Amino acid sequence: MDAKHQRLIFGILIIVAGLLLVLNNLKLFAISPSFYWGIMLVIFGLIFFRIHQQLPRRKTTLIFAIAFFIIGVWMILDSLFYLPDDILGALLLWSLGAVFISAFIRDNTRWGWVIPGGICLTLGTMVVIDAFGLLENRFLGFIFLMGVGLTFWFLYLIRDEQNKLSWAGIVGAIIVILSFYVLSTEWNSPISDVMFPLSLIFFGAILVIRGVQKK
Repeated sequence: MDAKHQRLIFGILIIVAGLLLVLNNLKLFAISPSFYWGIMLVIFGLIFFRIHQQLPRRKTTLIFAIAFFIIGVWMILDSLFYLPDDILGALLLWSLGAVFISAFIRDNTRWGWVIPGGICLTLGTMVVIDAFGLLENRFLGFIFLMGVGLTFWFLYLIRDEQNKLSWAGIVGAIIVILSFYVLSTEWNSPISDVMFPLSLIFFGAILVIRGVQKK
């Protein structure tokens, strides 16, 4: 499809969106605001995707394209089908997480996108756990910190000569240890009481071993 045909299609889509809005405002055609703005966001997503095709070096245009498209589809589904808000929220968070991760996959030097991606995936998981009552709410703090800690550990695992990410292992370890501390305060169990001090011992042992090896 050449640029002329693409401009024609985008123009028709925008005209249709405008006509739907006019008909809705004149009370000649009932349309949900969520459905309308969902269509508009999908159109914006397609436009940004076209811009990215013309300017592939501008990675942010692809991120905007995917984000607009996902949010638009989410709003359309919300207007057409009854889905619990918790489920829609989780799907939105997971989709945004996938957008951030995909930005890293396309350019592995942009490792910073992994952090918001991991946080979005963790928050989406927390929403599902809370919605279905899989765990008590007191465990959500532990899950969030553990998810963030694992995100930094992932950064540590992908370190190379180009991406100096050794520091991420220490940050991840500290956050994971903090998650075990939160768990020990919220869960009265011999297991949780042992996990926090053991994590401290394990982290300290790693620091000692690394210090000896450097000598």
